[in-house]
Amino acid sequence: DGSGLGYVRSATGMYYCDHKGKNTFCYTKDPVGILALSGNHIFYQHYQEKVGVPLIKVSLDKKDSISVIPDMVSPASVVNGTIYYAGNGDDHYLYALNTVTGASTLIWEHPVWNPVYHNGTIFFMDLESNYALHSYDLATGEELALTKERIDFFNVYGTMIYYQTADTSSPALKRIYIDGTGEETVM
Repeated sequence: DGSGLGYVRSATGMYYCDHKGKNTFCYTKDPVGILALSGNHIFYQHYQEKVGVPLIKVSLDKKDSISVIPDMVSPASVVNGTIYYAGNGDDHYLYALNTVTGASTLIWEHPVWNPVYHNGTIFFMDLESNYALHSYDLATGEELALTKERIDFFNVYGTMIYYQTADTSSPALKRIYIDGTGEETVM
């Protein structure tokens, strides 16, 4: 209900509002990183001075709030009540967090970064292969190298993966099929 730059009081935090931008509700005014909704809870990276960036679980009504994982992990890959994440404490192994019970399970003892779940497969940047794009089939345990080059980020979209190469001399936006075939430069 305000206007102008004088109205802006804080540039950080996590808020809720209705579809019309009204009925604002503040969860926290602290800096927040990546967040994800699972059921009636929000999982988010919550910066806290002298604590770090633990993963917090808060109910939509803000009545229940707990620290789920003490380390900075990304809740970005959430599907059917499970968050797949790379450990960020003692290792970078693949874990699964049950969003209902809060229990974490070690899935695979391999250093991964930015794991993304898609149809029973985890796509990730492989730390042992200079951040090349790989996949891991959760049912068979098969790992597949999809690219040889280092990448900065990627996104799985249907049967395609779009990714940015990390080569500073000739960076490119590319895409490839999820089975590793058909690589082409988009731009």
